[in-house]
Amino acid sequence: ASILLTALAFVIATEAVHLNEENWAASTKGRSIFVKFYSNTCPYCKEMESAWNKLSDVWENDKTKLIGQVDCDVEKSLCNAHEFVGIPTLLYGDNFNLKEYGGEKDFKALNNFATKELIPLCSPYSIVACSKKDKKRIDEWMALPLDSVNDMIQAQLRHIDDAKNIFDLEMANLQEIYDNLNQSRALKIARIRNDIKLIESVKQEIRKEVE
Repeated sequence: ASILLTALAFVIATEAVHLNEENWAASTKGRSIFVKFYSNTCPYCKEMESAWNKLSDVWENDKTKLIGQVDCDVEKSLCNAHEFVGIPTLLYGDNFNLKEYGGEKDFKALNNFATKELIPLCSPYSIVACSKKDKKRIDEWMALPLDSVNDMIQAQLRHIDDAKNIFDLEMANLQEIYDNLNQSRALKIARIRNDIKLIESVKQEIRKEVE
C-alpha cells in the first residue's frame, strides 16, 4: 500500500499545470511558456504524457518558465482561439506571440529545447530579465497615463506599416529594373541570333564557291 501511495504521489507531483480560460492570463503573465494542447482520445497525446509531466517536474520551481497543458476536450474555446491544426500541438514563447514547436517529443528533446528557447522575458512582471535600458524605459512608461501608452503602441504599429510600405516600394523599383534588364537581354540575344543566321548564310555561300 505504501509503495502504491508513493507512486501515486509521484504522478501527482509531476503532472503539468492544467490551463483554462480562467487561469490562463494569471498563470502565463510575465513567463516564457511551453504548452501542450491535447485530447484524451488522442493516442499520440498519451504517448508523450510521461515525457511532458517529467518536463513539468524539472521546471516546476522556475518562476520565469511555465510548462502547462490544455485539455481540448474541455477547453474548446481556448484551443480554438490559438488556431492550430491537429493535436497534440505544442506552443511556446511569449503568451502574446506563441510559436509552434516542431521537434521530437521525447523528454530529452523537450528538455533541451526548454533550456535553450524558454528564456526569461523582460516585462513589468519579470523585471530581473530586463536590461538596464529596458528597466529605465519600463519605469518611464509605467508613469504614463493609459491613453499615452496606447498612443505609443499605435505609433509603433505605424512604424511597422511604414517599413512594409518602403519595402514594397523598393521591391517595385527592383522589379522595374529587372524587367528592363530582362527586356534588354532578350533584345540583345535576338540581335546576336540574327547575326549568327546571317553569318551562317555567308558561310554556306563561301562553301559553294569553294566547291
